[in-house]
Amino acid sequence: MTELDLTKIKNVHFIGVGGIGISAVARMMVHEGKIVTGQDMQGGEIV
Repeated sequence: MTELDLTKIKNVHFIGVGGIGISAVARMMVHEGKIVTGQDMQGGEIV
């Protein structure tokens, strides 16, 4: 399996970010300094 190089990526958009899994990945991306946006069909505290 080839590794994914995320060093050149600046902006990330997640669909379904209200879920526990995707929101965790989104938080990791924020911690890495990425600009993170997202959407979910249902609103909540995370979205």
